[in-house]
Order: sequence, then C-alpha cells, then structure tokens
Amino acid sequence: MEGDGSFYIRFRTIAGNTPNISTNMKLHIASTHAQTGGSIEPIMSIIADFFGVTLHLTKDSTYRIDVTSRAGFESVINYFTMCPLFGYKYFNYMACVKVHYLLVNKAHFTQEGQTTILNIMNELKNIDNFEWTHLDNL
Repeated sequence: MEGDGSFYIRFRTIAGNTPNISTNMKLHIASTHAQTGGSIEPIMSIIADFFGVTLHLTKDSTYRIDVTSRAGFESVINYFTMCPLFGYKYFNYMACVKVHYLLVNKAHFTQEGQTTILNIMNELKNIDNFEWTHLDNL
C-alpha cells in the first residue's frame, strides 16, 4: 500500500441533496513481476478475495482492486489495525477511518457532520502539521 496503494475520501455534492460521501482504498500494481516476469495475479486475487472485491485487469496491463463499500472498508480497518502503515499514507488512511465512522454513525446527514468531513479532508492538504507519533513505538 505504501508504494502502489491509495486511500481517499470522495465527497460529491448534488444540488439540493445530501452529499454522496465514501471512503475508498485502491491498490494498483503491474500485472507481472519486474525482475522475474511472473504473474502477480495469484497474490492480487488473494488480496481481492480478502477485501471482498473484484480484481480488475486494466488496459495498461495492471491489476487494480477498489474497496468502496462501507462493509469492505471495515475489512480495510481490520487489516491495517493488525498490519499498520508507517509512511505518509498512514495519514490518508486515518482520515478515511475517521470519515468512515462518521458515515457509519450517519453524521454525514447533518451539516455539522459534513463540515467535520470537509475539515478532515482539508487537514490532509497541510503535511507540515502531521505528527509522526505513530512511529514512537516501533
């Protein structure tokens, strides 16, 4: 995930309606191993099955998995609780976790909840304020 994955929050507004908000995890990787030429499909299939999603082979010969459902994101949280991230993507992941729980608790239906989600998204734009305390116990 640190190299070829991403976490992001989707916040789409349709005039007059409650915004469509979701947390997402994407893993996008070459279909063959660079050094051996072997297929990456077996391991990517296991990862896709673990998260309960479909494995896609893209036009540019890469494999992609997308976790977009709330139930699927629970699997993401369970996995990264046991196998934590340590790099920059940790912050994107934690922002998604915060938003996920706001969605589960239906806070996104309120103006206050929507403002909280937008604030969480805006915090990711200022990397100078990130505290790397999650590395203290390595």
